[in-house]
Amino acid sequence: MADYAFDKLSSLKVEGTALRDIYFKVIQDSGVKVCPFCGLQNFQPAGLKRNALDHLMPISKYPFVSSDFRNLPPACHACNSLYKKDADVLYDNAGNRRSCCDPYSGPVYSVSLLGSRFGEGNEVGGYTMPRWSVSLQGEPALQANTWDAIYSIKLRYEHTLDRDFLGWIKRFALWLVREDPAFRDKPPHQISVEVPRYVENVLQEGFDDASFLKAEAFQVIVSACDDDQLGEDARAWLASFVYYAT
Repeated sequence: MADYAFDKLSSLKVEGTALRDIYFKVIQDSGVKVCPFCGLQNFQPAGLKRNALDHLMPISKYPFVSSDFRNLPPACHACNSLYKKDADVLYDNAGNRRSCCDPYSGPVYSVSLLGSRFGEGNEVGGYTMPRWSVSLQGEPALQANTWDAIYSIKLRYEHTLDRDFLGWIKRFALWLVREDPAFRDKPPHQISVEVPRYVENVLQEGFDDASFLKAEAFQVIVSACDDDQLGEDARAWLASFVYYAT
């Protein structure tokens, strides 16, 4: 019966448009273009392939809200089908009550990479990545913990950072030499001081294109370049991308 009620959201139409598609378009028109559960995946525009509607309270355990739009926030395929699946947002596996978080209605958390260590992480493409330390900043912390437990947020951010960090650094290097080719011949300390300007002027705020992760990742570089012990090596590492930018 619960599956039948949910399926009706696709078959019942108003002026030729299914109820679930009307619902998603309203959300998209409000400015939501990226999955707010992870901030990593863009939604398909309304009118193309349907985006997933995540049963926040899983249909197998709470069939009475199977077709309740308040329990059907749009989520990307990864969040809905690869990570959350049938997980219970209200109780953990031991039966303990959880504090639940819905990023459409709050609370809202920010991501911090404070505590990440330059040059101590995994090797990617011949380079040693920072050892990432991901934390979710905001209150109440219990709801952030549930969000992470259900959607593996921190782990996914760490893997995304390892995968994309070198590409972000290379784009910074290209931006710098295209703005002024003379940077190819400048000393490392004159290159590292340009990073904050790049973050402020080029990286967009918000979720678009994972800019929130990019800005935090570049802050790790800024901190490393300013560090008394790591600074010389970090500045030289960053400058090498500029010297050979193509």
